[in-house]
Amino acid sequence: RIAEAMGAHRDSARVQEQGCGAVWNLSTRSPDNQAAISRLGLLELVCKAMRSHLRVAGVQESGCGALCNIVSRNAANKELLVKDNGASARA
Repeated sequence: RIAEAMGAHRDSARVQEQGCGAVWNLSTRSPDNQAAISRLGLLELVCKAMRSHLRVAGVQESGCGALCNIVSRNAANKELLVKDNGASARA
């Protein structure tokens, strides 16, 4: 449901902040949740939220927390993060 909400309300900084916050909480010290978050496309959605709302401190704070947890001790997610940000830098 988090991915659905973030995808349906991309222009809402409030929804993006809350979505990133939920991902941040769910990914804390949970390798299983980190893998599920990646599978569900939430890593990409967090990155998109942060790029779309550059001047919204709450989105940036929640997004950074989420990204830190998602990649913590997870090499596959680190690769996805680098790949996603590399693609956006070229776009």
